[in-house]
Amino acid sequence: MGERRPGSIALRLGAQILRVSMVWALLAGLCVWLVVRHEADELMDDSLQASAEVLAHLLAEPPAGGWPGPQPPEAIERHFAWQLQRAGRLQARSALAPERAWPLREGFSDWRGEAGTPGWRLYARPLHSGSTEAWLVVAQTRKERREVISG
Repeated sequence: MGERRPGSIALRLGAQILRVSMVWALLAGLCVWLVVRHEADELMDDSLQASAEVLAHLLAEPPAGGWPGPQPPEAIERHFAWQLQRAGRLQARSALAPERAWPLREGFSDWRGEAGTPGWRLYARPLHSGSTEAWLVVAQTRKERREVISG
């Protein structure tokens, strides 16, 4: 039986460089994926915040006949919702928003939802600056956010 001879220095060096390169490529790919995911999440949060600003102006004063009931879910996009809360009680909502008021935490938060409902990314802001009596909460489903990030 013959003894196994070690490969040449060039082959061993090439194999080592290949292993190190593969590890660095995997790490770089992971870093890029994490940065892209973070930026996509940030863009979606910005769109929730912008939506809240627009809705806040529209919902600042109740209409003369009161707030209409929510539209049928078939008539609207199924990934976004909003609630208007006054003094801790639900005043008005979109069709996808739950009939129970979302928890109020100013700024961004996550809500898992109840059984059979989607999890939500929430953005809450006072309806009138300086007031904490009236709140607007806009939301996007976590499922939609995952779809956007996964592309």
